[in-house]
Amino acid sequence: MSQNPQRPQRRGRPRREDQLQDRLEHALTLFRQEQSVLERCHIFDECQGAQRMLSSVVQRLPRAVYKKGTALDLLIQGAALDVMGDLYATERPREDKVARFIQAYFFEGRTIVDITTQVLGLFDRSNVSNHYRVEAFDLVARRFLTLVEHDDPLADSAGLREALERQEQRWDRAARGVSDAWEQLSVRRYGPGPQPTSAPSSSREEEDAAQETDARQ
Repeated sequence: MSQNPQRPQRRGRPRREDQLQDRLEHALTLFRQEQSVLERCHIFDECQGAQRMLSSVVQRLPRAVYKKGTALDLLIQGAALDVMGDLYATERPREDKVARFIQAYFFEGRTIVDITTQVLGLFDRSNVSNHYRVEAFDLVARRFLTLVEHDDPLADSAGLREALERQEQRWDRAARGVSDAWEQLSVRRYGPGPQPTSAPSSSREEEDAAQETDARQ
């Protein structure tokens, strides 16, 4: 009775190709995750780019609750924006569809079904999932790994700089919204603040005229 030959086990350090594939698979698991989930990811803690981005978040987004999660989220957004820009620049139909897939999936939160029919104008969801999705994910994951290992990812990535600026603008709008809400709450609880006590200009003029009349008398 013949037996199937067993695949020999590889010993020693894993090959570079295997390490890259493992990191790509880890990167894919981060896509469209909440920042609270990304905060618990430790795979890229020792990477230069991740550390530099974390420092940038601490300096420029000090109110961020999940600072490492925010840094990883921005790196993913930056990678997606970089890939989108490169794809749109080709001005070729297929690359344009991949770019639109990335925009709809990463920045608009759409489902594969919605992207298939509403964004790409196609009917075969499995074709979009097996081809456009796979290609888009691979491109974004590879760009993410490049940024996360770069010694200065902000300098290397226009997409990352744009993502960080967008996040800063969202924080500013949120801060103004909180300030306005607090002011409205204070008015409802305690009434409007103290009004100016100075007399109107017309009243002051009447007082001055009366004083001059008294002086002449």
